[in-house]
Amino acid sequence: MKIVSVETMRTLDRQTIEAGTPEEVLMEQAATAAYREMREFLEHSLPPRHRRRFTVLAGKGNNAGDALVIARLLHQDGLPVAIYTTGTLNTFTGATAHHASLLPMDIPLTIGNQLPDSAFGKGTVIIDGLLGTGLTGAVRPPFDTWIVAINQSGLPVVALDVPSGLNADDGQAASEAVTADLTLTMALPKRGLLTPNGLKHAGVLRCVDIGVPPALVAAAPDCGQALTASDIAPLLGRRPADAHKGSFGRLLVVGGSERYTGAPLLAGTAALRIGTGLATVAVPKSLRPQIAPPVQALIISGLDDEAGFLGKACCQALADLLPNCQAAVIGPGLGNPQMALAPLKQVLA
Repeated sequence: MKIVSVETMRTLDRQTIEAGTPEEVLMEQAATAAYREMREFLEHSLPPRHRRRFTVLAGKGNNAGDALVIARLLHQDGLPVAIYTTGTLNTFTGATAHHASLLPMDIPLTIGNQLPDSAFGKGTVIIDGLLGTGLTGAVRPPFDTWIVAINQSGLPVVALDVPSGLNADDGQAASEAVTADLTLTMALPKRGLLTPNGLKHAGVLRCVDIGVPPALVAAAPDCGQALTASDIAPLLGRRPADAHKGSFGRLLVVGGSERYTGAPLLAGTAALRIGTGLATVAVPKSLRPQIAPPVQALIISGLDDEAGFLGKACCQALADLLPNCQAAVIGPGLGNPQMALAPLKQVLA
């Protein structure tokens, strides 16, 4: 998936509108896709008591428009939602004004520069629709104090497009920036989200399809490529009904020592979780009686050791095990680098 700059994404939005998708329709598509992704994430990640109500913080511009659409969809689904903004709804323009006019009259709306304590009650999910990609420089009042309040609330936070306060191009924050649990970025990941600081503020990152024509995306310049779950999925395929553990590869994990008995078991368990057919964990023989595999499918093999560490004494047994696997891991919990050189050379050979 392409990583893009803010300017490239703005161009894609404009081209999509020029190609026949009205701006208010594009906003509806974007917010609806984000809403579906948000509901799925919250239902899988949070118990019901932590998602009893929603606080929607709407700033200005299109980010606020996305937030207002989500508020309407929450209300339509019978979920308690309240909107907080700094100006009256008739101050919005363009597509945001259109969607402000569609808000049901019975959604609570609070206007002002201060956020009341009621915005952060227990069981509330905060939706950040304050600034999005439109930020340049430091965050201005009152949104700087709103961002501080969001971060101090301890509540789950969903950011729309980009966590407010974060520069979407370079990932830096001139002042405060929202730290989100989930960021729903529109169409394509923005360059700043994939920097170390961007990832720290974004939390779980999801890209939502807003309806930009694929031909426009293909022609757009990029800042690199991101590997996503949707890129991986087609490579996995369906497992045959007659498959068995030998069909999906054999792995040998070599590790462990008197102090670190759990490390190789964690590696072997992780291998099984990602789809390895058969995983064998080779550990010092003296530790074998102390080890209970965390999953029954994990095979434990004891190797000759020297005072609880793997060294030269285990090399012959390793030579016998290695031909039976397609991949090997060595290192977790070995504990003694000098002694580990001999088995390491055996595995590399």
